[in-house]
Amino acid sequence: GGYWVNASAMLTRWNNALAIGNNTAAGIRWNADARVPATLRTPAEIVDRLAQRLLRRTLAPEDRAKFIEYAAAGARADAPLAAAARTPRIRELVGAMLSSPYFMYR
Repeated sequence: GGYWVNASAMLTRWNNALAIGNNTAAGIRWNADARVPATLRTPAEIVDRLAQRLLRRTLAPEDRAKFIEYAAAGARADAPLAAAARTPRIRELVGAMLSSPYFMYR
């Protein structure tokens, strides 16, 4: 059989990952702006930086494309994120990456 995680455990994992990304997790401080330099402005640059820092691995091309598509939020993937959207998008990406199978794999 395959591996299985129940819904409650997965929801807890997802909520914890989002709390870390939003810098609201008890006892954990994670500053999105300090971890992703302002010189990295496009969704692709930000996704690659977060994958390197959080996952310590390269994403499969199809998964990388999905993260970039999410980060772009309907805009062009090679266009810089609007300043007001940058930090919230980084925080959301942190939650998504930390709750992904990439983070669970060691």
